[in-house]
Amino acid sequence: MLTDIFSSEGIGDIRIYKTTLKELKRKYPKCKTERYRESIGFGISTAARAVYVEDRGISFFLERKKWFGQFYVNVISIDSTFQGKTSTGVGIGSAYNEIIAEFGKNSIKGLQSGREYVSFLYYDTSPASITFRCSAIKADTNSFKVNEIYINGWKKEW
Repeated sequence: MLTDIFSSEGIGDIRIYKTTLKELKRKYPKCKTERYRESIGFGISTAARAVYVEDRGISFFLERKKWFGQFYVNVISIDSTFQGKTSTGVGIGSAYNEIIAEFGKNSIKGLQSGREYVSFLYYDTSPASITFRCSAIKADTNSFKVNEIYINGWKKEW
């Protein structure tokens, strides 16, 4: 299996807000594509797409740059079957200290626990933020092990 390098810009040559739905389908011909509606407020929704590459542990979520334009990747979700790492080796299974060593303590947005005892560690970078998620009851900095990663685009550059 290929090992992908990921960063706040995307995975390999797949880039947040640059890669289109057509390019994804070309790169991953056996992917599953799903249509859905995404609410943009005030009772208005827009068409969106999800692309699942299950054998690689990657899901892509796409939205349009313009109302009737092409679909572009704006969120990448990585699950525990993903083999990729950052250029310095941070990925699924990484500990809190490994993340700090790569990104620095100043880039932490917060360590939070959700309803299902899932902890999040946020890094804001450009053009996206990376969320390292640990599904552990009351995870702290000593027991934090990454089992999901999200690369979330934000529309500053659009």
